[in-house]
Amino acid sequence: MQAQQRDIQGGVLTMPTPSSTHFAQATVLGSSDAPSSATALAPAELERTPAIHVALRASRIGILDIHLPDGRGYISQECLDVLGYGLEDWEAFRSGWVPMLHPEDVPTFLHNRQRTYSGETNHFEEEVRRMRNNGHYGWVRMVGEVVERDAEGIPTRLVATLEDVDARHRTESDLRAAQQQIQALSAHVEAHLEAERKLIASEVHDQCGQLLTVLKLELAALRGALGAGSPQAACVRRLDASVDDLVGMSRDLIARLRPPALDLGLVPALEWLAGQWTRQTGLACEFSCALDDLALPDEQATTLFRVVQESLTNAARHARATWVYIRLGVRQGQLDLRVADNGCGFDPAADHAGHYGHLGMRERALRVGARLELNSRPGAGTEVRVAMPLPTASV
Repeated sequence: MQAQQRDIQGGVLTMPTPSSTHFAQATVLGSSDAPSSATALAPAELERTPAIHVALRASRIGILDIHLPDGRGYISQECLDVLGYGLEDWEAFRSGWVPMLHPEDVPTFLHNRQRTYSGETNHFEEEVRRMRNNGHYGWVRMVGEVVERDAEGIPTRLVATLEDVDARHRTESDLRAAQQQIQALSAHVEAHLEAERKLIASEVHDQCGQLLTVLKLELAALRGALGAGSPQAACVRRLDASVDDLVGMSRDLIARLRPPALDLGLVPALEWLAGQWTRQTGLACEFSCALDDLALPDEQATTLFRVVQESLTNAARHARATWVYIRLGVRQGQLDLRVADNGCGFDPAADHAGHYGHLGMRERALRVGARLELNSRPGAGTEVRVAMPLPTASV
């Protein structure tokens, strides 16, 4: 008695029913009284069973060796196990391969099947979701070859392995979800920090600035009342100088927290940053902008500013650079930002445990839909490049 079953390419196979004594002959791993996968093979049985089959059984990888025209061939018990079927579910297994695939995986599977059948390739490798006997989809991996074709190029023999990879896919899915949560948390923390920096800068500017201005006025009045020859005049002058120092310190603090130039846009902010870096380090920093005007959302402008700021810090602190070039322009419809130095460079592929500056820049860029590339090698300087989609209206 023969039962029909669809093979992995969607053709019809004719296989013995499970009640037939010939079913065991359609399995790769031995006779009908062969031990189950949980039973060790006896020495004599081991001699009769190819070692590769033993290894595949231990790995729970199924084997198919099918003669496509009539569907005769070998299908190991592990194939049924991978798909969650047993001999008692043979009729359900006969429902075919393609009809049981997840709808999202069918187009790709059919496309790859057509490539194999047309002769474009003999090799196929698929990871798809297929419905198990419990009604749930599980990931399976198929790797195989068309090893024989007829005179017209139609496949006549198919050899393949079938492996359960559902656990790996679930783990990968969990890892992706965890990574997305971490990135979302990082974005939330960074946005909160930027908001706090902006608030503190505003408070320092408004409240501290106001108090320091009052102190200057009071000291000026006191200095006028005492007269230039008064013994206390020198003390007032020292106090006035201390207030000037406090004014300078508050301006520097405000600039580090949130540069006022950033409220005017990214271009003025980068011009200010280049000049500030030169004044602080005594090193050359050239800024070039090929844009007449650039209007970006505050989050994007702040992110690009922080990337340049971190790049300049690295150039002075780690690269021992004497010259830095900042260029802002448009390339292929995207905003193109580059920061290059003539420092000592480094190997980006090397292990830099404990240094998170470049990782932080990449994460910042990703959060605003940008892509950051880092190009460097020992003795050849470093270039940080950021490419970000830019609406035409922004240029």
